[in-house]
Amino acid sequence: MSNLISCAQYDYFEIACMHHYELEITLKNTKQVIGIAHNLKVVKEGNVRKEVLMVLLPCDEEMTIALIDINKIRAIKDNPHFREVRLTRV
Repeated sequence: MSNLISCAQYDYFEIACMHHYELEITLKNTKQVIGIAHNLKVVKEGNVRKEVLMVLLPCDEEMTIALIDINKIRAIKDNPHFREVRLTRV
């Protein structure tokens, strides 16, 4: 199985960042993070490039989460775009 997510699923991250949605993010290790979607970017660790979600935490700190580590995202408040997205790998 690949670690890439589909373009359609990636679009939900872009929407969340554009509208600064507050998300409940469930990681593959079952840890949950709540924060405001802020930005998407590519970071390089050695020779490996990773796409990450930048999240503003309630304590005003910024957290970087690799997209491949995310199992699902849930919007805290109702919005016209999505409620919950479970990520599947392509």
